[in-house]
Amino acid sequence: MSDLFDGFLAGLLAREGGATYTNRAADRGGPTRWGITAKTLGAWRKLGRDATGLEVSLLGHDEAAAIYRAQYFVGPGFDQIAALSPRIAEELVDSGVNLGPEWPSRWLQRGLNLLNMRGAWFPDLVVDGNAGGKTRAALQVLLQRRGVRQAEDLVLKALNGFQFGRYVDLTEAGGPNGDQELNVSGWIAQRIGF
Repeated sequence: MSDLFDGFLAGLLAREGGATYTNRAADRGGPTRWGITAKTLGAWRKLGRDATGLEVSLLGHDEAAAIYRAQYFVGPGFDQIAALSPRIAEELVDSGVNLGPEWPSRWLQRGLNLLNMRGAWFPDLVVDGNAGGKTRAALQVLLQRRGVRQAEDLVLKALNGFQFGRYVDLTEAGGPNGDQELNVSGWIAQRIGF
């Protein structure tokens, strides 16, 4: 799985801006490098506070990769999904980095519930954001019943649809011409159907 994650990482870091340090007012993440925010880095380093802008600006590639692996691949169980479908796992990791891993976990469960032939192939999953054994078993059944390529295509389209809806919600929550309108074009261009 390590090689698989490393394959995801290059594209992910590129979508996250690479080594460029940013601190834009419209980016609610605040100081960011490699896509890692001050809050994430502070928690990772167990600082008891958000990292400073300087600490973020000095974040190295290897530490950023370790954060992504632990918090967005292994932590939410997407490494286990990767054993069944690397394509789906990569989408889950990417969405999790952008919005938090609980969102794509829930979307996967919702999508599987939509695709279970009214419960004939597997029972509806509890949408709890835990991509654990029941979620993996349901995905495995779907992959077997539909065929890998068709099942992956359906799940990926569902995931991207849910993700687009989340972006709409985030953007509209700021009201007309809210600050997230500055981000939505990039989210759609970089994150939907990559």
